[in-house]
This record gives sequence, structure tokens and C-alpha cells, in this order.
Amino acid sequence: MIHYKELVLVGSHDSTRADYEKALALMRSGNIQVGPIISHRFPLEEIYDAFCLANGRTGLKVMVVNEGA
Repeated sequence: MIHYKELVLVGSHDSTRADYEKALALMRSGNIQVGPIISHRFPLEEIYDAFCLANGRTGLKVMVVNEGA
């Protein structure tokens, strides 16, 4: 199908430490609001359920929170 319809497939992956640091700085500054994209929150005790949900691609972004820390 890619060949006959002349589709272009583009993939991306990998981020550098600098990319993560920049993203965290933007979140800390309030320039990026990540709350609206977090679809599910799980306590650390339910991490297995969180991974199952994320693996099933049911949620947009799944967050595991260590409420005891």
C-alpha cells in the first residue's frame, strides 16, 4: 500500500537529556500546561494497572503518582 499509493511514512524517536530538561523547564515555568493531556492518574500501588492501560493505548497520557513522597 505504501508503494502503490506513494505514501510517505515518517517516524521519530529518541530525545536527548537536553530535550527533557527543556521540556521540564517549560512545564515548571507554566508556559506549557500538561494537565489537560493527562487522561489517567494512578497511585504507585496500582502501577501494574497503569502499565496495562498505557500498553492498551486506551489513555492519552497515563501518570503514576507516588503520593507518599
